[in-house]
Amino acid sequence: MQTYEQLFNEIQKKQIRPVYLLAGEEPFFIDQLTDLLTDSISTPESEAFDKTILYGKDAQASQIIEAAKRFPMMATHQLIVVREAQHLERQFEALTPYVENPQPQTVLVFCYKYKKFDQRKKFFKAVDKKGGCFESKPLYDNKVEPWILNTSKLLGLNLSAAAGRLIFYNTGNDLARIYKELEKLKIIGVTKEILPEHIEKHIGFSKEFNNFELVNALGEKNFSKAIHITQHMGHNPKQYPLVVTVSTIFLFFQRLLIYHGLDQKNNAASVLGIKPYFVKDYAQASMKYSMRQCSQIISLIAEADVKSKGVGADASQTEALLKDLIIGIFSC
Repeated sequence: MQTYEQLFNEIQKKQIRPVYLLAGEEPFFIDQLTDLLTDSISTPESEAFDKTILYGKDAQASQIIEAAKRFPMMATHQLIVVREAQHLERQFEALTPYVENPQPQTVLVFCYKYKKFDQRKKFFKAVDKKGGCFESKPLYDNKVEPWILNTSKLLGLNLSAAAGRLIFYNTGNDLARIYKELEKLKIIGVTKEILPEHIEKHIGFSKEFNNFELVNALGEKNFSKAIHITQHMGHNPKQYPLVVTVSTIFLFFQRLLIYHGLDQKNNAASVLGIKPYFVKDYAQASMKYSMRQCSQIISLIAEADVKSKGVGADASQTEALLKDLIIGIFSC
């Protein structure tokens, strides 16, 4: 099995395999590799003749094999993308003989999304031997901020750590949305260091009312500021999804609990998965919240998370649910 970086680099170097199985719970990386393959294999002129899109819900194994055995008309290779391949579960056995002896001028891509592929299957082993297999795993919340900064560099953007955090605190781990916002910055052509004010101006995330500032207010134990932000966010639930806000608050107190348990605080940045610049925020917050309080707060957040998904509460009452959580945090 290959990593995302291995396949990305191979495709960029035109080292194309005849068959790919791109599977997993995170659709963003699957889409990225599929787009990269399309750009590497097809041209605007050849795409109409040498690119075929099939869907797992509708396609039969015999149809896929027949299409794969055709020869390209205008390009060196033809590309066949099978979307929703997770619906082909019962047909993978019938597809295995083709994968074991693929047409060298065809690139066959199976996009198997939202769940893991059973690696014990003969089909998986055949693809792994003849082509490329990739498992697309979701990024843990503490990995998203570094990913934002690394991706911004790949796009040629000079994103400050504070701007990266502002994006994360407004999007959560929605990688596709994050990437679109970064692409927007690239199209706009901001060449100097990108600061939070640039994010506010070009993307529309408010510097005053957002998850970033709400967490800062909680860390400072500034009740009036936290409630003020909560009221604004509660009145704009589409712009500030409750699930993202609750997740962001959880990540802060989870990191704070870990910070409390560190014997060597000088390793805090790497352990917490943050830039050294932000360690001071946790150092200050640790003076205001004990380990016991952090544990109690995490329990409150877990309850709020369940309610935000409509279990035991009306999830549409964003402001009330968020206010209850904030008041609970300050009461610990």
